[in-house]
Amino acid sequence: MRQRTIGVSTYPHYEAQCMSETPRASASIESGRSRRPLTQKLWIAAVAAVILAAVGVHVLPEKRRDPVPDVGAIRSMEATVDLPGRDSPVTFQIPAAHWRSILSSLLPAEEDPNPAKWESVGRLQIKLSWGKTFIIDLYVVRDGPGAFSSGPSLEDRTYFRGGSSAKLEKALSEAYEAFEVRRDSGTRAGTASRAMPESPQVQAVAGTLKGIVRMNGEPPAREILFKKNDPHIHDSAVCAREDYLSDSLIVNEQAGNGVQNVFIYMRKAPAGYRAPPVPEEPVVLTTQGCRYVPHALVLRCNQTLLIKSEDPLPHNTHIRSQRNTRFGEVIAPRARLGDPHVFEKPESIPMSIVCDLHAWMKAYCLPLDHPFVAVTDADGKFQIDALPPGTHTFTVWHEQPGDLQKELSVEIRAGEVTEKMLSYERSAFDKR
Repeated sequence: MRQRTIGVSTYPHYEAQCMSETPRASASIESGRSRRPLTQKLWIAAVAAVILAAVGVHVLPEKRRDPVPDVGAIRSMEATVDLPGRDSPVTFQIPAAHWRSILSSLLPAEEDPNPAKWESVGRLQIKLSWGKTFIIDLYVVRDGPGAFSSGPSLEDRTYFRGGSSAKLEKALSEAYEAFEVRRDSGTRAGTASRAMPESPQVQAVAGTLKGIVRMNGEPPAREILFKKNDPHIHDSAVCAREDYLSDSLIVNEQAGNGVQNVFIYMRKAPAGYRAPPVPEEPVVLTTQGCRYVPHALVLRCNQTLLIKSEDPLPHNTHIRSQRNTRFGEVIAPRARLGDPHVFEKPESIPMSIVCDLHAWMKAYCLPLDHPFVAVTDADGKFQIDALPPGTHTFTVWHEQPGDLQKELSVEIRAGEVTEKMLSYERSAFDKR
């Protein structure tokens, strides 16, 4: 079928309609041309324009989006990429002297509307001079050269093929080397926070708290949310490859009814306590088979959370925070490098992590400004080290009821291990 072009957009599926209806409309207008006043002709033209817009026909040319922003409009640029010779991705601020070489390596580029087989390998987050953000995601394409998408957000972006993967890898490696030189000389670029001095309390005089969280009585069977190959499940080929078991309450009968994924933590650090430096190693949350792994995690304020995906489909991930800026982004298929996020403030209770595209997906995350926190393992066990001596108050929290025990008072003695066996009735784990 010959494509009918109006302005710069092509619409082959409207050809039959245009060929059959346009002559009739033209004849009607032509036959009445001598009788209709100018105002009526303008009114007819306005109605026609509205109809064309309603069906998606553009009379005016569409504005083409540039693949990359102009270097002169950039205020800062951050990269999260997998570099040669490194076991894990690195996140760093790109020095301004390297902006042009990195962006030039992506050009020339042509739009590509079919990114289905693209695999994410990195991201550039660019702050523009007027305060807006421009995001460039880098991909590996299975059936061809490299590619990228760009735009003001993950929901509003255009996909491109082009540039030189070899030049981009070289430009990023050189930028990272320059970043390391600046960091080592004490002038680290970007917004990385200075490490707090190590606490003098974290020494051999510190104590340890360890224990088990158990359920009294006969535990409930783990809930099956949907069965294998359930046709009613969205993306069932990936999400319903097997029976999908709920993570909301997991009790291990083989370990004395130990309960998994219970948070034990101090809401506030002891008075006068100075926390050790924030770990540079990121905490990783991965989607596997439409499930967040791990289901419960903890991290320090200003420690990076990397959200990755092994699934061949996107996940719209939201982190529902009370004190921090809420995270809400589409995680690309097979995003093995991860989308980084940092929480600057401590939370009083764990935050829920959900997927807007797959409603059953859920996990919990707790950022704190101190290290006195643990999550129970598959046997219900937990351990918190380096506790200063004294009497401390802990919270015991589980996702279904919330607070299992809002205030658990524990005396920690220098150089000793304090053990706590925490047992709760089955009804204490009911949803509230």
